[in-house]
Amino acid sequence: MATWRTKACLEFGFEPARYSYRRGKVELFRDLVEMARRAANANDTVAMKQIAEYVSWAAAQKSPELDSAVDLAFLLPLFQDAELLATLRPYFSESLVLGKWQVLMEASA
Repeated sequence: MATWRTKACLEFGFEPARYSYRRGKVELFRDLVEMARRAANANDTVAMKQIAEYVSWAAAQKSPELDSAVDLAFLLPLFQDAELLATLRPYFSESLVLGKWQVLMEASA
């Protein structure tokens, strides 16, 4: 099983076969956005921190495919939702947020 999937299963209790298809990475990060929204609405700081730690870990890997999934399926929707971004931002490093903001939001403007 891919490292990103194994780690997600361990961190979030997903079934081992979940996300084991071609677009699994993208679907995982889309699901994490929704999990983050629910955690933010419930003020579940433990879940928000856990999601941010996993996304930060994934963004630091040397995988163009994983990096693309993180950027387009998690960070872009996060950046487009000002309220969610404000809630989750403290759980991410400033360098990650600023670096990805420049790539995803400023480069396309």
